[in-house]
Amino acid sequence: MTKLKSLILLISTITLIPIQVLLSEEITQDFSGIESLEVNPQSVILDNPFAYSQVVTMAKLNNGQIIDATRNAKVEVHGDAVKISNSGLIEPIKDGNAILNFEVNGQKASVSVQVKGQAKKFNPDYVRDIMPVVSRMGCNQGTCHGSKDGRNGFKLQFNRFVTW
Repeated sequence: MTKLKSLILLISTITLIPIQVLLSEEITQDFSGIESLEVNPQSVILDNPFAYSQVVTMAKLNNGQIIDATRNAKVEVHGDAVKISNSGLIEPIKDGNAILNFEVNGQKASVSVQVKGQAKKFNPDYVRDIMPVVSRMGCNQGTCHGSKDGRNGFKLQFNRFVTW
């Protein structure tokens, strides 16, 4: 047994993870029995430079089962207004229109995309855009910039009635 398999066996024993899960290959889906293909949403409007949309491609099989075929779909983009990732994330490039055609095993579906407002000026909002980053990094806590004296010349005032 190789060192890697020994290590995996040890870890799975300690953490109670079934060894079959750790050693198994990725399960591939058989798309030969597809009755129909559906993409949701069927139309997308991206109206600012930071807008994006996730599309999901659902395949209905002959046995009635509906499965996610997003990563297995072949995508053709008609138009240069958007780009799409392998996982189905649509992002704007410039103002305009585009049609995304999805195909899985001969079944086809499409999504229309309208992109506008890419030249809009971005006006950051402290509560929406800055505070989440400051909170995530812990910079607004009492041991950092949230303390009475702040840190490195930058201090945050959280109570508007207290002046320092």
